Amino acid sequence: LVPAYLPEPNNPDRSYVTELATLLCQLGTALNGRTLVLFTSYEMLRQCARLAGPVLEAAGIRLLVQGESGSRDLILRTFRKGEGHVLLGTHSFWEGVDVVGDALSCVIVARLPFSSPGEPVLSARCEQLEREGTSGFRALSLPSAVLRLRQGFGRLIRHRGDRGLVVIADTRILSKNYGGIFRRSLPSPVLDCPDTAAFLSQVADATILCCISSSAGST
Repeated sequence: LVPAYLPEPNNPDRSYVTELATLLCQLGTALNGRTLVLFTSYEMLRQCARLAGPVLEAAGIRLLVQGESGSRDLILRTFRKGEGHVLLGTHSFWEGVDVVGDALSCVIVARLPFSSPGEPVLSARCEQLEREGTSGFRALSLPSAVLRLRQGFGRLIRHRGDRGLVVIADTRILSKNYGGIFRRSLPSPVLDCPDTAAFLSQVADATILCCISSSAGST
């Protein structure tokens, strides 16, 4: 699902982090936790945790925050225990995270995983490509981000019986001309939700489907 009503991450007129935190709270409470949120920066992660933490805690859901709630292994062990947890992670959580079963039913991608343009190695390679007459963005930055998104998407399904929901909160996947490349790289259709009501309706439908599938698998 893509909540198309959210602002783009760099929108100067609306706070993306504030609206993302609201979305996180809506999903966390609807799914009773069971949600992994993937960020591309610690700063956005911390801001979102400060905004969403009190709301989720009031709903009986514990927020597990990379860098604040213990080691990576401890956070994952806690998360795997079952419902009632929302995990916020950055770079190391985009791959190598295996949570099988109902403990993980939703992955939220906070932002398309482009590397920082100031990263020295990436910057140098892009500059070299540009000198050779090739677009560094098209030849390097975009393919790397597409691969990273697929890795993040893959955190949801770790077993043939797993079911769930992926929410891509970055609306550039719909609005930018490179968005189609991201969409075509994913193993399932991307559904555009024009407003909050449509989004929550899709979440409710997905939750029912997951419950039915889980019950069928257990019998």
